[in-house]
Amino acid sequence: MAEEEKGGRRAERGSQVERGTAAGRANRAARKSRGIQKMGISPNVAIGAIILLCLLVAGGCYLWAQYVPNGKQMDWFAYHEGYDADRPVVIVGDALQGAEIVPLVRDEVLYLPVGFVREAIDPTLFWDGQANRLTVTTPTRLIQMRTDELTYYVNNEALSLPLSALQVDGEAYMPAGLLMDLYQVDIVLHTETGMATVDDATVSRQMGETKRKTAVRFEPDIKSPVLCNVEKDAPLVLYAEADGWRLVRTEDGLLGYVSVKAIEETGVQEGVSAPKSEPLPSQTLADGGKINLLWDQLDNMTASSNAARRVAHKGLDVISPTWFSFDLEAMNGDLVSLADQGYVNWAHENGLQVWALFSDNFDSRVARDILSNTDMREHVIRQILALVATYRLDGINIDFENVRLADVAYYHQFLRELAPMLREQDVTLSVDMYVPKPYSMYYNRAEVARVADYVIIFGYDEYTSSSEMAGPVASIGFVHEGIVDTLAEVDAAQLILGVPYYTRVWTETETAEGMELTSRAVGMDYARKIFEEQNATFSWDEEMGCYYSEFTITENDVTARSRVWLEDLRSMEEKLKLVQEYDLAGVAGWRKGLESEGVWDLLYTYLKE
Repeated sequence: MAEEEKGGRRAERGSQVERGTAAGRANRAARKSRGIQKMGISPNVAIGAIILLCLLVAGGCYLWAQYVPNGKQMDWFAYHEGYDADRPVVIVGDALQGAEIVPLVRDEVLYLPVGFVREAIDPTLFWDGQANRLTVTTPTRLIQMRTDELTYYVNNEALSLPLSALQVDGEAYMPAGLLMDLYQVDIVLHTETGMATVDDATVSRQMGETKRKTAVRFEPDIKSPVLCNVEKDAPLVLYAEADGWRLVRTEDGLLGYVSVKAIEETGVQEGVSAPKSEPLPSQTLADGGKINLLWDQLDNMTASSNAARRVAHKGLDVISPTWFSFDLEAMNGDLVSLADQGYVNWAHENGLQVWALFSDNFDSRVARDILSNTDMREHVIRQILALVATYRLDGINIDFENVRLADVAYYHQFLRELAPMLREQDVTLSVDMYVPKPYSMYYNRAEVARVADYVIIFGYDEYTSSSEMAGPVASIGFVHEGIVDTLAEVDAAQLILGVPYYTRVWTETETAEGMELTSRAVGMDYARKIFEEQNATFSWDEEMGCYYSEFTITENDVTARSRVWLEDLRSMEEKLKLVQEYDLAGVAGWRKGLESEGVWDLLYTYLKE
């Protein structure tokens, strides 16, 4: 028995070894095959069935993954990280705003931060934290208010607010109701969802409703979590459509996606009509033709009051005396005036308007230290208004030629605040500017034109006394380019071309140190006389659009060559042709006393006939 038992155990171990070998596996397969054959099923059929079953399972999983919607609903704040559930979330139209925009809610009233209002509603809104003052400007209104005060001012008239603006931790906030009064916007705080929607009321909106109860999803995908479920006939604002999905906004202010098949368009909600802008003086002035302005450079009161120098030229519309500037010693916004009532009386008696020039004294400190201060800007504007009223001026011509990039925002704000106050008095605002060049683009002529009646570009000073080489004051190419580039920012009806009534005479002198270049600006006739006295000839330069001449004189072994690109009637006519071609508002000539007498007939022909 012992031997048989041992033999049985050895056989069992052999069988175990067999199961672990290829031969064992083959034997097992054979036995299974015999079992299947006993059942009447062939091995190939069985294998096929197994494969089919696997394919069916895989296909089912694929179909589930592709076509069975995700029914999981997810909280908005859980899906969108970074937002505070205790603060409203701002949505502008169909655009979710960043979590950094943090409105306030006080006594169920929504307050939006001024930084957001500036970005989304009014880029010209101005907040001065030091002066605690908000300033809103339009072409006809200057609106000023302080936070936590219920009195505000429109063109200096005191009015009452139902709710004041707030200041919290140095940031200003404006109540939604005030914003809707000042601007054409619709603002709604949806307390149940925590959404605050802001819409441009002048923009039409496509409306729709759901055909059946349906899910609004976070993303345009059936696998996206459900934002909310809306009932049949639920109203929706409809936005962009793509790949069978429509971006919508629900009645509760939630922004998400709905299948196009579940939506029926119900019509367009028309935007309110934008108020018609009041015509600027630039659209109604100079009915007798294009504007003909003459700058009159006056450096002292004696010159201003000198009746002998006053001449009313043929076809002249506007005289612009250089009367107002800043007290650069005080630097407190006080103005210096050279105005003379007799001058104004003479101009009016001869049918001329007076647009007094106001200069920044070519000093960058004016914009940096004066215009940057809200109280000083107000002080400056009050003085201008007083001078306008005292002398019965028809216009103010702003000539600020030294504004740095860092201070240009204050310059713009000064113009925005000044313009409606002048317009209320029917006083024209014109602004002098350089022609567009890469180094001066920050002046933003489009923004200036938005508030000013006229923009006057300096179509001269192509080469100046500081230039390192000689050249024309205003070649026709320079002028043409200046016009075209400015028209990209300013409407032709507002654009006045500044033209030179002077010429620059250049002298190149050979010295021991090398060539020395000097120049001087002289009147049209005098420049020609200098070269005619030296028997120099003039030749027309087609490319430059002016006559060129030169002569050389040697004295005491020193050789000097004088050169001129002459400004005269012919060169002026080339510029006036451009004024006609581009239908500009007119011309402004620098300056009185330097022009040829014949220029007035020429100007009359091109501007008045």
